Amino acid sequence: MATKQNVIICRAITNDHAFGIFYGQNPLKYSFPLLLLELSSIIIISRVVRFLLKPLRQPKVISEIIGGIILGPSVLSRSKTFHAYMFPDNADYVIKNLGVMGFMYFLFMSGVKMDLTIPRRVDKKHWYIALVGVLVPLLGSLSIALMVRKSLDRELAKASSIWGITSSLAITAFPVLYSIVKELNLVSSEIGRMALASAVISDVIGMTGIVIFEASKQGEDNPIVALLYVVSLVVFMGSIMGGVRQAMLWIVRTTPEGKPVDQIYVVVILLGVMVAGFFADMLGLAIANGPLWLGLAVPDGPPLGAILVEKSETIAMDFLMPFSFMYVGMITDLSFIKSDWPHLQPLFYMVLAGYTIKMAATLIVARFLDMTIRDSLTLSLIMSLRGEVELLLFLHWKDFKMIREEHFTVLVLLTAVVTALFTPLISILYDPTRPYMVNRRRNIQHTPPNTELHIVACIHEEENLYGLMKLLELSNPTADSPFSVYTLHLVELVGRSNAVFVDHENEEEQNDQSHISSIHNALKIFQESRGEFIRIHPFTAITLKRSMYQNICELALSKNACLIIVPFHKNMTDNHTGTRTLKQVHQSVSSNVLAHAPCSVGILVDRSPYQNIVNGVFEKLDT
Repeated sequence: MATKQNVIICRAITNDHAFGIFYGQNPLKYSFPLLLLELSSIIIISRVVRFLLKPLRQPKVISEIIGGIILGPSVLSRSKTFHAYMFPDNADYVIKNLGVMGFMYFLFMSGVKMDLTIPRRVDKKHWYIALVGVLVPLLGSLSIALMVRKSLDRELAKASSIWGITSSLAITAFPVLYSIVKELNLVSSEIGRMALASAVISDVIGMTGIVIFEASKQGEDNPIVALLYVVSLVVFMGSIMGGVRQAMLWIVRTTPEGKPVDQIYVVVILLGVMVAGFFADMLGLAIANGPLWLGLAVPDGPPLGAILVEKSETIAMDFLMPFSFMYVGMITDLSFIKSDWPHLQPLFYMVLAGYTIKMAATLIVARFLDMTIRDSLTLSLIMSLRGEVELLLFLHWKDFKMIREEHFTVLVLLTAVVTALFTPLISILYDPTRPYMVNRRRNIQHTPPNTELHIVACIHEEENLYGLMKLLELSNPTADSPFSVYTLHLVELVGRSNAVFVDHENEEEQNDQSHISSIHNALKIFQESRGEFIRIHPFTAITLKRSMYQNICELALSKNACLIIVPFHKNMTDNHTGTRTLKQVHQSVSSNVLAHAPCSVGILVDRSPYQNIVNGVFEKLDT
């Protein structure tokens, strides 16, 4: 029976599981096997596309968008038979809800990793890049939107709709930026750190723009609704930041040092993601905002932030997010581009102009800050990347009936094309190892006699200290040939997204991690025992393991070091057969340092797995 408002479908009730094809049953007629087939299909198609696009240096998000489009009405679902079997009448409901859950957990993890204290700690240049990169494209897009306003649809021509679209074109979404920068291995690079810090500032500004859009959109018919929205937002955020965050800080305080957070707390917080989404949706705050603010309330890094990301990342990114891209692909229909192109041109030109103005504004302000043309162009391309957050905004606009499926298709295509074009250009333009390539021979052999020897010594854990101290002692520094040792404690980045590089002689705040302090205290005592012959300058780098070599080489370059000492462990462990196997720890870090170091490299080998006595052995490699 059909009515003017909706369609009511009557269908037979079947079991969730089939007995099997040997009973003459079709598994695709049952909900759970069909769900497994849909998930398997999107994962396999996305992985195949990613493999094919690997030579073109495309990020993961592009292959997932293309995978969703292939399953959608643009390619495979153009076949009515395929669509009827693969996506029956109730499939859209399931895919949509699982896809929204994927976006919820994606934003929650992004909030956990994001450090909102960055705007207080960065230089003015990051503020200039973020403000100019937001305000200039916002004003430019608004001007173009007003020029083509008469050509837009009735809903798109509304002031609230224009503000929503132009503000989204101006901001840079930190969650999108971080995932691509991480793939490009630029988290610890100078440009990567600058882009991530500027993106956090841009997101803070963007949150304000989204609040204005939501309030104006909901208050179009009744201004009281806009006021109620703002009141609900303040109460909800106050509850999250005031009550929930304090509870999480209490969990961190009560967790013994070096011990994992109690499992019950992890489960409650992960369930809290759905509770936060429920209350945000109930109050009209947009369902994805609740998980994002809950993630921002979590203290980043270990112990709580790290274990939350560890427990939720695989299930969210590999099992829920594929449904998100499948949901996007089911709405995207490329046939609209040909049939409705004259009608879609105003929106297309407005969005394209917004992306162009943003890239140009970032490029100009970077050049104004005395960055090279290559670095300025790289930064402007990074700040223009688009991805999951934009797709979620498009879905939100569609729920508001602000855009239709043809508009959604154009927006998704522009998002994919911009990111697909810019990412390989970033890889070509910027090589983080280029500054380490020096022409002058910087090694022990070519160091002038009776001069200070500059050494960068890397430390992974406390067990490295004895071997390093023994090596420095046996090297016999004298008044004529003193040592200046720059110790770099390498800590793997977990539960946060921004890499940290700390100079402990100039740091404003003491680090609260006791294992770091104990290493620096031991080095300080060792320096005092050696008198004025050895000067130790402590540093700490908290970054991804595959990016650690960048911090090591950058420190060696800036301090004119002629030798880098890298620990290389060989830990002997007993397995169930009684034989001993060899486990090499941090081998990739040592290999990358050897490949890119601007000076000689020494390998400090641990030959005693069961004792604290370490024989220091280094191998000089002239570069």
